[in-house]
Amino acid sequence: LVNSNSITLGVNIDHVATLRQARRGRDPDPVHAALAAEMAGADSITLHLREDRRHIQDADVRTLRALLKTPMNLEMAVTDEMLEIACDVRPEYACLVPEKRQELTTGGGARRRRAARSRRQGARAARRERCARLAVHRCAGPPARVRRRAGSAGGRAA
Repeated sequence: LVNSNSITLGVNIDHVATLRQARRGRDPDPVHAALAAEMAGADSITLHLREDRRHIQDADVRTLRALLKTPMNLEMAVTDEMLEIACDVRPEYACLVPEKRQELTTGGGARRRRAARSRRQGARAARRERCARLAVHRCAGPPARVRRRAGSAGGRAA
């Protein structure tokens, strides 16, 4: 995340969850990884709750929400289910990310123009009264296009 004063470090814990799921166990624990990153100075923690729950699980999101002292950046698809989870959990940031079930990890992000309309609708929905404090961001492409694309999709930051 970039704020007006400086560049901040957000640590993404998705690959820790990917390894846990591949091992079909409890370790490595993405919650422990997030807390270690936070203790080491991370400014925010990013996690992607996919519709298929392939990596991060609902329990990870809720546990981290209760424990994190730094901002949570929740990446999610623009679906009613994900918007409801975001409104319930209330992360400081939500990044709207198009998903394809066949991809191993999110690819292309919000650069897919056909997804722009659903991102705009999702941004509006997440900012409705019950999620008014939820800042909605979207993943963006190359730096030269960041502001233009973020603005056209209804994002407040990139």
